[in-house]
Amino acid sequence: MAGILRAVPALLLLGGAALPAGPETLNYSRDIRPLLSNHCFQCHGPGGKPKGGLRLDLRDDALRPLKSGARAIVPGTPAKSELIARIRSLSLAGAGGSSSPSSSWPGPGSSDSLT
Repeated sequence: MAGILRAVPALLLLGGAALPAGPETLNYSRDIRPLLSNHCFQCHGPGGKPKGGLRLDLRDDALRPLKSGARAIVPGTPAKSELIARIRSLSLAGAGGSSSPSSSWPGPGSSDSLT
């Protein structure tokens, strides 16, 4: 979980661009896209109709308002990003906190820890 919690805020802040070089530098292609590919693209990626109308493999689609009016990713504003809220809720649920905001996410019966 720590890997995705560290990587997704960078995605939100930069909208997919790489961070400047440094010891804890995150790179979208190296650090974030593989997490999305491993944990999200099955339902929200290429091939077929994406669940909830959300595609995370295409930047414009990932930033577009959803039917609910929420946005999965809001660059520069993680607090307004539904993706961050859901990842945090999963983290809290694993620590005995609140449950996921959607019973269908991260998929029925999923034991995926997003790490």
